[in-house]
Amino acid sequence: MIRNILVPLDGSDFGEQALDWATLVAKRAGARVHLVHVREPLIVADPLFQQTLVDVETQEEAQEYLDALLHRLADPEIRSATRTAVLEGAVGESLRQYALSHHIDLVVMTTHGRGPWAKFWEGSIAETLVRTLPASILLIRANEQVGGSERFGRKSGFRHILMPTPTETPPLDQSGAAWEIARLFGSRVTMLHVRPSGSQEMAAASIGQPTTSAGVPPHRSEPGETPDDSRIQLGERPSEPSVAVDRHVVEHDVPAEAILAEAHRLGCDLIAMETRCRTGLSRLVKGSTADWIVRHASAPVLLHCARSHGEKQAGAASG
Repeated sequence: MIRNILVPLDGSDFGEQALDWATLVAKRAGARVHLVHVREPLIVADPLFQQTLVDVETQEEAQEYLDALLHRLADPEIRSATRTAVLEGAVGESLRQYALSHHIDLVVMTTHGRGPWAKFWEGSIAETLVRTLPASILLIRANEQVGGSERFGRKSGFRHILMPTPTETPPLDQSGAAWEIARLFGSRVTMLHVRPSGSQEMAAASIGQPTTSAGVPPHRSEPGETPDDSRIQLGERPSEPSVAVDRHVVEHDVPAEAILAEAHRLGCDLIAMETRCRTGLSRLVKGSTADWIVRHASAPVLLHCARSHGEKQAGAASG
């Protein structure tokens, strides 16, 4: 369940574009929104090679900024339940500690900003949060053409979610944030598996069509084809909502390109995927499909680290 949503804000119009997405989910889920701004002192080096910390804004200025944003939220219920907090220190670590101490279930943020967040995903902030938090991270590509009051109340929801899967028939785990969002918005879900081109298993799968645990057979996508309307129940009670789900299998030697192409072809407005949270040399050698998707997708991307919570805590301690 999504009960607490964190929105990190850096003082820019780009960062504030995450607000309407966060409040949209919060309204459906009945969740509390946390607006957080981190004061990170600027490090200045003098001619004697000494370093000095310089505050570029006061605590009062930072709080006034958050209060102004809070008053601009149109929904009175969301506004009354929203918390604001000004933190100090390194951005990534400050956000991580706040998220853990306030039981954050979902972090909503943009992939552009200013100052220390100017190269957001390329840096360590988003990566630190994905790698070390049990929460999912919803990354929004900021739109340079949108600013001011136009940011608030523009979004209609998530109608079609693309979920890349590592295998053709993965277990249907409905406990994650992606399935919760699908339930809240009545979204269609397309589960996509990408096979290498010329795979013999692909040919076998097209003949056998094994049925999955959800009762939805995997299907090979063809250009121009739309998903079948197979529905599964979310939750154990018949009264709980169901969503349309289908499984597609495509051939491509570059999974990230195939995922983006399918998202565009199907008109998906959310890509939800797990990442193995590779870091350091392994990430440099193997690359990251999640990185590529975040950098190039026009739709929001929901990321969740596939490792266990214990592994995340170990990664946080070593990072």
